[in-house]
Amino acid sequence: MDFTLSKVWDEYNKQLESINIKTVDDILKSELLDKFILFPISANNDLVRLELHALKEHMVVEKEFNVLEIGAGIGNYCKLFRETYEVNSYTILDLESMLKISQVFLDSYKIPYTPVGYNKL
Repeated sequence: MDFTLSKVWDEYNKQLESINIKTVDDILKSELLDKFILFPISANNDLVRLELHALKEHMVVEKEFNVLEIGAGIGNYCKLFRETYEVNSYTILDLESMLKISQVFLDSYKIPYTPVGYNKL
């Protein structure tokens, strides 16, 4: 399959590949990430919790199911989702550059997930 990034995302992706992220603090202080991802993290947490509440209110969520998230950003949705629901597996499909960032974030909280780069499809 041929996936073509928009010019904006292509340029952003090139910049992401060049940054050195090793800690959650690096993620939260990154001016580049701040341009494209909802920060501060407290605002992101509030939004995710609101969405998870809506899921509980309006959908039957079975125990032990599988999740595929497309475009995980730093991985905060995965973190909060796994803290809320029991799941068999959680797979994140994203750009390789973003997977590196979400790996740092999720690994720091010991959140299990399976990363899949979009170029692997």
